[in-house]
Amino acid sequence: MKSLLILGALFSCAVFAQEDTAPSDGYQSTIEDFSAKKENTWTWKSATKVIKMNPFELMSAVPTIAADFELKLPGGFVSLQTGMGLTPDYLQPMSGSTDAQFSQMNGYNLRLEPRFFLFTGKHHYLSAEIYFRHLIIKDEIPVGMEGTTDEWGTPTYAYFINTDMLFHRFNSRLNLKYGVQHIFKNGFVLETYTGLSLRKTVVLSNSDFPDGGEPQGGRNGFEWNLVDGHTNQYFTPVFGVKLGFAVKH
Repeated sequence: MKSLLILGALFSCAVFAQEDTAPSDGYQSTIEDFSAKKENTWTWKSATKVIKMNPFELMSAVPTIAADFELKLPGGFVSLQTGMGLTPDYLQPMSGSTDAQFSQMNGYNLRLEPRFFLFTGKHHYLSAEIYFRHLIIKDEIPVGMEGTTDEWGTPTYAYFINTDMLFHRFNSRLNLKYGVQHIFKNGFVLETYTGLSLRKTVVLSNSDFPDGGEPQGGRNGFEWNLVDGHTNQYFTPVFGVKLGFAVKH
């Protein structure tokens, strides 16, 4: 009888020991799984960040100092790029004092671009960029006085008065792009892209001009129509090259 009691006691101790050990092993496994997931969790610090510039923007028709910031989102297949640019008057070759140039032109631009890296190697992407530019233009505009129309409907004026006016030229764009972006081991970034751009231009001005006069537009180096209320929509191809560097952890 005593032998049976001793065996029963030893069996009970073994069962309790196993029950105490099982939760310990499970807890340890949970800690390891949590640590592994934490290492793979997206954070701002661990995400790839890219800063880029387009050197050709300084040599465009409207020279602009601009930069872009791109952030890789969780999974690595999608990124979000934002950018802004400044258009200072001292860089504008079309600003000056001659009849074909503006008296002054300044401005800025803003852009937002989600990118989808859906191809082999994750270098190729498709994107839809939303772009907005605001140019502030000062110029001396001829205002036609005592206007009439001839038998063909062409306006004619008795004389013109040159008047200083201020114009706001708003340009909004939807750029659909296909591009290739390479991030090299040393962090250097080279990007090329092409695509199609849908653009809309709106011109507004609250400047005063002589009563009864008609401001004349389109007399500048760009052949832009600078008449209050003018709008225009058109498609145009786009292409470009950007250089930069990436920060990776």
